[in-house]
Amino acid sequence: VIFPIQTRIKGWDSIREKTASKLEEAIINHDIDNFINPNKPADIKKIINDIIGARFIVKKADEDANRVIIDRLIELVEANKLKITSIDVILPENSDDFKPYIKNDDLEELAAVANIKNKENHLDIPEVKVNPIKSMSGYSAIHIDVDLSDDEMPVKFSDYKGELQIIGGDVAYFKDLEDLCYKLLQNKNIKSGHGAYQYFVNYFENNLYNRENVEN
Repeated sequence: VIFPIQTRIKGWDSIREKTASKLEEAIINHDIDNFINPNKPADIKKIINDIIGARFIVKKADEDANRVIIDRLIELVEANKLKITSIDVILPENSDDFKPYIKNDDLEELAAVANIKNKENHLDIPEVKVNPIKSMSGYSAIHIDVDLSDDEMPVKFSDYKGELQIIGGDVAYFKDLEDLCYKLLQNKNIKSGHGAYQYFVNYFENNLYNRENVEN
């Protein structure tokens, strides 16, 4: 029911930008719990949930067929091979009747199993809930945050957090484009400055400049 699983690790420049953004947000909001030392890897791991990511691109928005994804995730949770910390359902803001890729009852079952295993393993993790989040862009996906810490691994390779995405193929292409535009608006680097994206960057910046002049 899915295409080959895609995985990625954030580049150093993306990690640096997100760390700076998170630290700025904590300072502005006087959020003491998220004050960190940006020079300490352990602190960076603490506040960035998606240094490691995987994407399950479903072939169809078929809730019944896609149940197999939940079955497999439940198997991994019960075998202590996957520690889930949160489940977010991203939905279009103006579509009340929109059906996501997975039934809500199936996601609630996954959350319930995760809570049982987290409690059995004495993990200091808040209760896992299925959180609906409205997206202004129309982007739709399911984001599952996971704790990748492992006592058997050296500290250098442990204590990371990761994100699993369940998303449709057409939406995945749209999300990639949206990410590029968002990063450009935030003055962030694109794909570590890869030359293949420079034409897009130039086009975006020139048209943004022209549009601002017209509006002014």
